Formats: sequence, structure tokens, C-alpha cells
Amino acid sequence: NSDQRRFDLIKAYNYKGTDTCAVDGLCETACPVNINTGNFIKELRFDAHSPLQNRIADWTVNHFVGLQKFIRVLLNIQQLAKYFGLHFLLGKPMQMINKWTNHVIPAWNSKLPAGARVRSQEVYGSGKPHVYYTSCINRTFNATGKKVSLTDIIGQIAAICDIQLIVPERVDETCCGTPYSSKGFKAAYTKMVTRTITMLYDASHQGELPIIVDTSPCTYQFETMGDYITDEQILTMWKKMKFVDIIPFLHDLIRERDEKPLDREVVLHPTCSTQKMDQVELMVKMARKCAKIVYLPEDYGCCAFAGDRGMLIPELTASATRKEAEQVRQLPVTAQGISTSRTCEVGMMSSSDRAYESIALLVRDYLIQVK
Repeated sequence: NSDQRRFDLIKAYNYKGTDTCAVDGLCETACPVNINTGNFIKELRFDAHSPLQNRIADWTVNHFVGLQKFIRVLLNIQQLAKYFGLHFLLGKPMQMINKWTNHVIPAWNSKLPAGARVRSQEVYGSGKPHVYYTSCINRTFNATGKKVSLTDIIGQIAAICDIQLIVPERVDETCCGTPYSSKGFKAAYTKMVTRTITMLYDASHQGELPIIVDTSPCTYQFETMGDYITDEQILTMWKKMKFVDIIPFLHDLIRERDEKPLDREVVLHPTCSTQKMDQVELMVKMARKCAKIVYLPEDYGCCAFAGDRGMLIPELTASATRKEAEQVRQLPVTAQGISTSRTCEVGMMSSSDRAYESIALLVRDYLIQVK
């Protein structure tokens, strides 16, 4: 009986404690002594990994380009299933498989976008050069309901504002490391971070050029990874580089512009990283410059989609966004959802049934005065 009770307690904790933690660290901002429970959960996940799981994680690092291509194919297959009406037949079976596999296989999510369009070029615009680090999320997920690459959208902004964005060679082989860090794969995380920092160090001319990051959680990962880099050479490279999030980057570009605000309504979802980097106010300010009406839900917070966590455990996102989604649903249907992370946008679409997209599209439309 005691063994069975121990087993039941561990099983219950694995779900309520380990599996349903988004490890976003937002709890630290609410804690009076700044305890980040997410870091503790990462350690528990690390301890729970088998040698086979660690080998699989290492394999994905070594085959990262192919992994992104595979995910894009799966996303496009899902879009075809939706187009032919098969999602009504696949939804419940996929939910059952998700439960039977203990949340290893993702549940069906009709809000997932198509696979990303491959970017059209490696250098955008002309003028003062910047390195443009396009995140693996935006290399994999489509930016909108249409076949649009966020990289190309930001490239259009660069051309309008007379700056140059340079996408590094072999960027498709790299990642900020968040997927491995959040799942507790320490060796895979270190291997990926070493590769990415080395690539960016060379691309930025040893830190001379600023590095623009188009996804806020990735920016936060880059800015804080120094505490987890053990190789002194890599740490020295990291310290010389300047990472710039999409919000201050776009804000600086349009700060002196005098175009009229678009006749639009938008509702903002600041990501956890946006909140931790104290950029919510700047995000609101930029949105108000671009659109006539801007809503910020009173109960905005973590969407808990956490990369793929919202696909594996959909009830986590549903619970985390309950209050915010209720407030969003009360807004006019014409209000467009805006955020700075494609997976967070999918999370909010899943819970609020409202379209969300990157704030870069709003800025692009403001600059060219799309009605």
C-alpha cells in the first residue's frame, strides 16, 4: 500500500508540478524574494531524462535543419487536413492519442499556422548594418493566416527605414537554446548555444554590429544565458555582443516618423519575456503610434504555451489564459491580436479564438499606410 501510495503521489506531482510548469520564470516577478521555480523544474526534468532521451536531444541538435523542414511539412499537412475538412475526424482521435501517450504526442490544434515560407533573401535594405537573427520559430511557423514570412516582413521595414539587415550564413543550423533549456536537456543546450554564439560572434564582426532578434523569448534567452555558459571562450564572445529585441528595435525605427495612426483596433499580448524585460509600456506606446485604438487586457499574463507545452498539454494554456481570453472576447471582433512570439500568438488564438500576429506586421502597415 505504501509503495502504491508513493507511486500515486509521484504520478500526481509529475502532472501538477513538473509537466504543467511553463518554466517561463514569471513567478519570480511575483515572488517577494525572487525565487524562480521554473529553474527548479528544469533540474527535475534533467534528472528524469533517460540516456535515450538525451541521445535523441543530441540528435536533434545535429540535424536541426532537417528537424525544421520536418515540422514545416507536418504543419502543411495539418493545413491540408483542415482544407479538406478532415480536422473534424482527426481532432478527437489526436486528443485520445495525446492522453494515451502521457502527453508525448501533441493534441490537435486547429490554430497552428502553416509551415513558414522560406525567406526570399539573406540581406535586406541598405544603410547602417545590423545582424538579423531570425528565430527558429519564425523559420518554422508561418507569420499569419496567409503564406507570409516574418523575416521578409521585417526586411520590408528595413528597406523603408534605410537600414541593412544581414541574416547570418548557416542561421538555420542554430537556435537560442530555449527548447533544450526548458526541457532540461543540459548537454544539448550547451552544444546548441556554443554553435549559435560562435556563429553570431563572427556574423557581428566580433560584437561590433547589434543583433536584432525577432522573438521576445529568444531575446530574453540571449540576454540571460551568460549564467549558464561554462566555456570561458564562449562566455567572452557572448559578453561582447549586443542583442536587441524586436520591440525597442521597431520603436526606434518609427519614433521620429509622422505617418497617421492606422484606423485600426489592436489588442496586445505582452509575452512573459516582454514583461521580464520591462518592455510592456514601450510595446503599448509603439502600438498607439501605429493604431488609433489599443487594448491591453487587465489580466494579461503568461499564455503557458511555452514552445510546445500548449500542444502537449492544452488544458495548461486554457487555464493560464482564462481571464485574459475572457476579456479579449468582450472586445470588438475587429480588434486584431498583437504579440512578439509566434507560439504565444498561437496560444492566445487557441484560447480566445481571435487572430494574433507579430507587431512587426502592424509597424510595416503603418509605414506604408495600409488601410
